[in-house]
Amino acid sequence: MIALLAEKPQPTYPADYLLARLPARRQRWEAVFAPRSDDPASSGWGAMAAEFRWLYGQLHRRLRQELAPLFVYFELRPLFLFLRGLEREGEACRALLPPTLLAEEVKRVLPQARDAAAAVRLLAGFWPAGAALERLHAAGGPAAVEQEMTRQVLAAGARSSVALRGFWGALIDLENLMALAKRRRWRAEQAFGYGSGGTIAPRRLVAAGQGATSLLRHPLAAMVDRAVQEGAWPLEDVLIERVRQQLRRLEDPLAPAAAVAAYMWGAHATTRRLAMMSGREAAA
Repeated sequence: MIALLAEKPQPTYPADYLLARLPARRQRWEAVFAPRSDDPASSGWGAMAAEFRWLYGQLHRRLRQELAPLFVYFELRPLFLFLRGLEREGEACRALLPPTLLAEEVKRVLPQARDAAAAVRLLAGFWPAGAALERLHAAGGPAAVEQEMTRQVLAAGARSSVALRGFWGALIDLENLMALAKRRRWRAEQAFGYGSGGTIAPRRLVAAGQGATSLLRHPLAAMVDRAVQEGAWPLEDVLIERVRQQLRRLEDPLAPAAAVAAYMWGAHATTRRLAMMSGREAAA
């Protein structure tokens, strides 16, 4: 996964120095990630991405290697927006890739694609196990490609770090349960491959997708039902908090990877909350 990310010089100071700086930067989140009052259409996602680029540049090679799947996970959003934008917007979406942490060669080559199918073909040359992406795009469009890429990143993360296995398991649950709720709400019928490595077996998710939610045998099963029936999405808030709590259990002064992952996840949760608050205020 690290090959998908930009090359940056390694810092000359130890990881402890970085970890000591993170609490002070955490106190800036509310101001840095809030949508700007002078631009109602803005969001904090760009500011969060810039923070992650800074953070990646502060990590030594070992930490970059261990956390590469998490950095790639957060780069999926602009990458997916780019692929979808090629279907609808043409040139406008090409500006999404340059600010990302993706490798320079990826950012140079993908914007040359004339459409989403061509972009997926080019992306398959960079993406680990990318041979299936073209076939998936032909069969199911951008959504099928997004599902497979997300699944691969989560699987890579679960393999990359024994110390963070609990975190990746909670994140796999988040993606799986959100996919289940959306698929049931919109009554999607095509086959879907849930990620393995979470606390719920994929076979139970498949059965729940057919309506047997009780087979989940999971405390969040009732909330999945609510999300399906009412169209309410507190489920995602609960799952995000569940991931954060899992990281809190792992975070330790002697576990820098967990501390960095907790910082990234907290920044993500704060950015999302501020963006949602801004959206509600704009709609009021």
